[in-house]
Amino acid sequence: MRPSKALLMMFLAGFITAQLSARERTTAELRSGEGVLCNELTVPKRWTVPPYDGNRTVVIALDHLGFYLGYSMFELRQSDRLLLGAATEATIMPERNKSLLYSPDIYAMVQRKGKAVLEHASADEWNAALVLRPSGKSVAYGIPGVSNLGLDGKPIQYAGHAFMPSGPRLQGGIASTDQAYLALMTWDGIDYPGDILTPHRINGRFFIDIFRVSNGRKAALIQGTFHDIGPGEFVGESFWIDGSRFVLPLSRDMRRLFVCEAQLP
Repeated sequence: MRPSKALLMMFLAGFITAQLSARERTTAELRSGEGVLCNELTVPKRWTVPPYDGNRTVVIALDHLGFYLGYSMFELRQSDRLLLGAATEATIMPERNKSLLYSPDIYAMVQRKGKAVLEHASADEWNAALVLRPSGKSVAYGIPGVSNLGLDGKPIQYAGHAFMPSGPRLQGGIASTDQAYLALMTWDGIDYPGDILTPHRINGRFFIDIFRVSNGRKAALIQGTFHDIGPGEFVGESFWIDGSRFVLPLSRDMRRLFVCEAQLP
């Protein structure tokens, strides 16, 4: 006998509520960069959930969590400014058509007193802006075209060059949309989710090395720490967008992210 949809949703809500109650902490900084600039951005408040017909629209966890990393996604667009929005996948019944539900909150990245911040943007600007194509999420446990996982101090062979990541444990890696850069994500620490007898232990450091594919040189190193949120839960959700810009989410509620732009000379 299959469990009811209501029972499954109750179980999911309880599981995710436990995740949300964890005191997650992450940090990120650009330790070195050759033609790479990074900004940490913070959304002022939780993403607003849009109204929708619950009798026809099926979404996962939106009612219980709002927009949540892993179930929802960032969308970036380009006008005169870089724009940021959030969306979640939905299924319209009974047609079973796939769609996206967007938060009505839209933000633009601006500079204030030498610091990048987010300010509200209009729906007209959002609708007229160019959608920046994402590369897809990082590939866990291996990278297409890579000859090994880069563990045990061994470099990763890719596109005719050897790339040495900074950390001992490979989370994944992904090339930019124009194939000009390769980001390798590694980490060091403990990522144990716990069980009935043993509490979870999640704590450590992560490293994101950005390399130029053409010559194998390292263009940047992003380094940070994590606590009560595993590297696969946020580092594994990173992606590139058009223009060789790398996006690293930093929190499950999607309110913090690290955006870097690589510029070849």
